[in-house]
Amino acid sequence: MRLDSAFVKEILITMVKYDDYLINSHTLMSLLNVKGKEMERKFMGHILILGDEGLIESIYSKFPFGFVNSVDGNYSIVDTGYRLTSKGFKMVEVLMSS
Repeated sequence: MRLDSAFVKEILITMVKYDDYLINSHTLMSLLNVKGKEMERKFMGHILILGDEGLIESIYSKFPFGFVNSVDGNYSIVDTGYRLTSKGFKMVEVLMSS
């Protein structure tokens, strides 16, 4: 997978424009029009990168960011909550000013 900076920007801006400080993973996927296995995998990879960078946090799930992976390559996306961190809000300010 290659990092898609436009997709990262879309995720962060969608989160900041959402009415609440929490957004459920399935709601975010719907707003981003994530459909099909390829887009789901892209979504999962980019959400994990945002988490690695401390831009978002996951709550309400015992699974990292709501992703359950098995050794055979199958996966599930559990509906969990995401929130932007203060670092995430600062990044959105930078992205929206460019």
